[in-house]
Amino acid sequence: MLSFMRDNRILNSVKKRDVLLANSPLPTRAKAEIDNLNLPQSYINQIKQYQVGIYPRELKEQELEALQAKKENIIGELVNTCLNDTNSENLDRLIQALKQDDDYKSKLVLIPLLISDGRYNKAQQQIQKLEQRLNELSPDVQTEVENFIELQNLNITLAQTPDSLKNSVIIANTAYLTALAADEDALGSVDAALLLQEAGVKKYYERIALPDENSAKLISPVGNSNANTMTDIQSGFINIYPNPVKDKLYIEILASEEVCDGVIELYSMEGKLIKQFELNEQDCVKTIDITNFATGEYMINVSCNGENIFTKKITIIK
Repeated sequence: MLSFMRDNRILNSVKKRDVLLANSPLPTRAKAEIDNLNLPQSYINQIKQYQVGIYPRELKEQELEALQAKKENIIGELVNTCLNDTNSENLDRLIQALKQDDDYKSKLVLIPLLISDGRYNKAQQQIQKLEQRLNELSPDVQTEVENFIELQNLNITLAQTPDSLKNSVIIANTAYLTALAADEDALGSVDAALLLQEAGVKKYYERIALPDENSAKLISPVGNSNANTMTDIQSGFINIYPNPVKDKLYIEILASEEVCDGVIELYSMEGKLIKQFELNEQDCVKTIDITNFATGEYMINVSCNGENIFTKKITIIK
């Protein structure tokens, strides 16, 4: 479409206008070129009037992205359920379904699942199949998947290494793990950081974004719900750590005034309430045992006097 719009050799302005009208609304990039068309201004204005809505192909792409996100959420829920289910048949069915799914992203779920269940040979087989598909992926995705594969091979090695030797294996891979841990958006970044921390190579702390004056709604000190200045915001806030978490989650309330009675709620990413905890005045640091919860992402919600004052996504790992 862009080539057609930029081709000034098309001398019949009426036909060019009609083609653009017939394909309207145009793709996003094409819309930006309308004003540069070598057409009478009246035609340009007419084309602009037809740009309400979304180009059909872009709309389909958005729908596909939404379906993919929904699929990934469902798979995540199934993984959490099966890992906590005493019936191994459900886990076997999920593994079989992931094997049959041709989407490479399903393999990114399947391989760690096989490793966590001790099926190391099966995991290696799936890694080999994923390696065979690397050339199908874009260069950026290919690099990310290669790092993921290297990490999973390391996890298989560690799972079969005596505890007394695990740290030496991690230390031998320090350079790779450090680079992976430094890229917070990369697949396996959190796992790499935890391995380095457990081996005593380096400590990693969750990065906390400080509030700024342009934030739409920030936490004010407890007892002063109407406070909205920077001084008020900085004098009291809530910190949740570690994240990701393996066994105990700490909710620290730093405030210049007394802490109110409230509740802490743990939700699934689908909005289902998983567990509720009381928050008392004396709880400057609330400790929550999460060892019985399934791996995955959750939302922590802190409420005070019936008002939500803090929400954060956490990741539970095993």
